[in-house]
Amino acid sequence: MISLLRQYLPKAFPVLMNRGNDQYRWGVSRPLKLGTPGRGGHCGGMEDGRLIKAKAADVYLDAARPYEKKLGDALFRWLLLYRASLGIDFIVWNNEKSTSAGTIRNYHATENTRSARHEDHLHIEFKPQTGDRDHSDVLKVVIGEVKLALGEPLPPYE
Repeated sequence: MISLLRQYLPKAFPVLMNRGNDQYRWGVSRPLKLGTPGRGGHCGGMEDGRLIKAKAADVYLDAARPYEKKLGDALFRWLLLYRASLGIDFIVWNNEKSTSAGTIRNYHATENTRSARHEDHLHIEFKPQTGDRDHSDVLKVVIGEVKLALGEPLPPYE
């Protein structure tokens, strides 16, 4: 699912492109190697002969920029509505966290930084059992709903 986010979101929302360095160039984080300190669900790889898949991705948007906040809010809302179909466990964005039941609560960061409060990225955590499936059709629906919410034309899909 992380690879689908990296494939579709930057094409649909060009503001995500060219975020500076290779890790964030596409606006969506890529899986990191197992053992990367402090990165939890972002890591994947081989452990004791078993493949451990990364189960989290970050979409780099800045809540201090009006368009990016609108985009982040819309993605948060529509990903939350389709969470079961996409295999999403929870989402964190701009001091709010969704639960697996779909409710939203305030997110209390352990550090007082923009990144810890998720004001500079939308964090999507997938369920290990379902997050690896191909949910591209549902993701395209979510992107379409977000584009409509923003008053933007729908993207063409190949």
